[in-house]
Amino acid sequence: HDGVTAGVLGLDLMRAGLSKVEAIAIEVAVHQASSREVEKLEKIKQKYVDGGASGVAKLASATMTVHKRSRDLSLDDCFVKITHEAYDKLRALHTNYARDGDGRESGEGVDDDTFHDRMFALLLRYKTIHGHGFQAACSPDVFRVLHGMLQVTMECFASPMNTYFARHCSAFGDVDSAFGSVGSFASFKPARGAYEVNPPFVAAVLDEAAAWCEALLERAELAKQPLTFVYVMPGWKETRAFATLTTSAFLRASVLIAAADHGYCDGASHQRRDPYRQSPYDTCVFVLRTSRAAASDATAFDPVAFDAAVRVAMRVAVPTTAQAKRQNRPQPQPLPTVTTTTTTTTASASSSSSASSSSS
Repeated sequence: HDGVTAGVLGLDLMRAGLSKVEAIAIEVAVHQASSREVEKLEKIKQKYVDGGASGVAKLASATMTVHKRSRDLSLDDCFVKITHEAYDKLRALHTNYARDGDGRESGEGVDDDTFHDRMFALLLRYKTIHGHGFQAACSPDVFRVLHGMLQVTMECFASPMNTYFARHCSAFGDVDSAFGSVGSFASFKPARGAYEVNPPFVAAVLDEAAAWCEALLERAELAKQPLTFVYVMPGWKETRAFATLTTSAFLRASVLIAAADHGYCDGASHQRRDPYRQSPYDTCVFVLRTSRAAASDATAFDPVAFDAAVRVAMRVAVPTTAQAKRQNRPQPQPLPTVTTTTTTTTASASSSSSASSSSS
């Protein structure tokens, strides 16, 4: 960090009301702390390398404890929690999509220890990065609307825990791929089809994702292919993403929904009783389609009907009064410590899940 220019974190802090000097000072401190943690992780990683040449040494397997409403997976002093429903979902995904080191299908015949180790690594990764808000997603009701009206069959920003469709793009292909992920959206190049795009609500990520959608649509238009993106983002009119999408030649419909009128599936719904969280921002839903996609509908796409259906579906995820009360209950604050951890959709094609990102 050059200590002068505000990056993504600095800009977010300035958006929240901090001065530029304060924002940059915090950003520099976080950058320095992160660099120190990376060095620690590198040293820890080397401890688990067998001789530095013959691969990673075998670690102890994670231990599972079953409770009434959830399960815990633990290894040494690290543990993760998952509901029974989410466990069953990950089991189905793993059965369908896990492969061995030679690329052969292996999920169905994998022993429980291996499955639990892979699930532990997956859950610990997402627990380590915190930010459950960045992993929130649209509710199953919304995806049913997108599938029914636009034939959407895949998410471009998801995780194995919150994905509705079995196949999805996600942030961590190394731990997610065994559960249906095809990797990062940044390297995903669909030529045709229909996809939901709900990036984390971070301006830089939103801008890059919108630009990538536009590039893919332009390529598909030239190739005369049917390609559709349903892009979900906060109503941040100052972002490049908002400008890109509202002025796109491929824009077929847009819906602006007030924050009070909708919610999302919580990014931590795989370990919580209440699946929904209130949206902190207005949300914009953009439908972008190539000419061939717009002409290929068995019945003509109706923007007015889509607007009404999306609004109803988004409202389903507004937490009830009781849920909101539980979510707002003050939690005990831990002492400020720094710890370092390391590790070694519908759920199956037919099961559905709870979720933006701001994976949504």
